[in-house]
Amino acid sequence: MTSSPRKHILAQFDAELEALKSQLLAMGSIVERQVTEAIAAFVGAEPQRARSVIEGDREVNDLERGIDERCISMLALRQPEASDLRFIAATLKIVTDLERIGDLAVSTAEQVEAIVAEPNLSTIGELPRFAHVALDMLRSALRAFVEGDVTKAGCVMAGDSTVNGSMVKLVVELQSAMRRNPQLISAGLATISVAKHVERMAAHATNIAEMVVYIARGEDIRHLTR
Repeated sequence: MTSSPRKHILAQFDAELEALKSQLLAMGSIVERQVTEAIAAFVGAEPQRARSVIEGDREVNDLERGIDERCISMLALRQPEASDLRFIAATLKIVTDLERIGDLAVSTAEQVEAIVAEPNLSTIGELPRFAHVALDMLRSALRAFVEGDVTKAGCVMAGDSTVNGSMVKLVVELQSAMRRNPQLISAGLATISVAKHVERMAAHATNIAEMVVYIARGEDIRHLTR
């Protein structure tokens, strides 16, 4: 017995949704790597490592365009409804957040030159710790997206305040260090800039978590969780 044309179309659409999810996760994995490498390059004052991050931005941008095109094509040709429509609409927003996190990784890498010629800052040691928290938020948000796990998404949203608090504390310590020793100003300002980039990364991870809730429940909770 052959399957009906409708079942065949639905099977095709399901395969397209899975392919879209896989493409988004591939982009997420690359962005995670970019962030990890950018922070390591900054903390270790490694210009060559930083250049690799900057050069890798093209791959992130290409993936963003590819996912956008796939989403638009699916919306036009499949005319999805309900949860499938929400999934595609949310993917269009998530891919923008991922691209912006990639841009922040590049901006972090561009600050490496400022740290190379300056004395070491003792407070820079705090930066990897809360950068790790932001990166873990991103990983958890993507896992919540894959699993449709609203509880996990809620944990990501709750973590945003932790990153914000750590950033404020680090900035205060850096400002104090720069007042005591003006030689630290260039490196201190670069570190403050990177700290703010990390804070924005966490905010974008929170955006992704909010989209998980939207897909699962159809509730737009943006601006309600901040």
